[in-house]
Amino acid sequence: MASIARHRDVVLVAAALVVLFGATELLARGYRAARNERAETHARRGQALKQEGRYAEAADEYRAALSFSPHVFTYRLSLAASLMSLKDWREASRHLAELRETDPTSGAVNLMLARIESAENQPEAAEAAYQRAIFGYWPEDPRGNRLRARFELIDLYDRMGERNKLLSELLEAAAEAPPEPELRNQVGRLLLRHGAEEQAVEAFRESTRLDEKDPGAWVGLGEAARAMGNYRTAVSAFRAAQRRAPEDKNVARLLVETARAMDLDPTGVRLGAAERNRRSRELVRRAIAQIETCGDLSPAARGVAELARGALAIRHRGEDDTPQMLALAEELWHVRAPGCKAAQGDAALELVMARVGRDERP
Repeated sequence: MASIARHRDVVLVAAALVVLFGATELLARGYRAARNERAETHARRGQALKQEGRYAEAADEYRAALSFSPHVFTYRLSLAASLMSLKDWREASRHLAELRETDPTSGAVNLMLARIESAENQPEAAEAAYQRAIFGYWPEDPRGNRLRARFELIDLYDRMGERNKLLSELLEAAAEAPPEPELRNQVGRLLLRHGAEEQAVEAFRESTRLDEKDPGAWVGLGEAARAMGNYRTAVSAFRAAQRRAPEDKNVARLLVETARAMDLDPTGVRLGAAERNRRSRELVRRAIAQIETCGDLSPAARGVAELARGALAIRHRGEDDTPQMLALAEELWHVRAPGCKAAQGDAALELVMARVGRDERP
């Protein structure tokens, strides 16, 4: 009987312990749930305040959320974003460094760190962080976020003067960009601004195929083709832009300038020898007139101008002096006064001289 009583006591004690442990677990769960709920409440307040631009108050709410749930990734990331809006780079960096320890592949964390390094004028560190962001993990809209990071890196390279790296990233962006006309236009404008005219033409062509009604895409195509000296394609593109935006005075100006340049250019492959010669001599005449409108001539400019006038006065029947005329036009353009540009005279002349100069370079 005693053994039965002892067994019953053991069972009762065990049952009591189970009940006690269960009650303790329920209390612990309730405590954790209450803390999580309070953390979420603070985080929601922080989000609302951040949307209103009240970043200091938002940061306080996110700190409160972290005091209840210190290991929630999104709370700390949102706190860092609020601190960055306040330009509190030091505290923001501390939170982001902690997050990167947790997840080194996070695209969002590395992008924010890159922005801080850039803001603090640490270009090499920013470059490395941008690269990690581009190749990092993005749970939402990975292509869009990677492109955004790549464009920011392109801007960094622009400020660093790293043209080769910039163009490499731009070509990557062109390859990765989704078929959206405005995005293609953005890539095209950047390529054109940094001297990659051929790739810019391709970007704008793609944009016109995606949305043939967009005058901006046609203008971009025209400007890129014009920069290459392909005036025929440029005129065609500007005409297409003008049909879509007939009231745009800038398009009209670009069309007139480019058409005049096309009629002046002596380097066209379809031209006969006589027409090339006539245009090259006209180029020299207009180059002389251009530099004379720019104020006092330097002795060197006066000497070249006199030489050019003498060459124009000599003309042997049937002789093609196009190479001599182009060389004189180049020399005249080289010795013109600083700041002597087409705004003071002949825009078509400046376009053609840019092409002649490019063709003459090795």
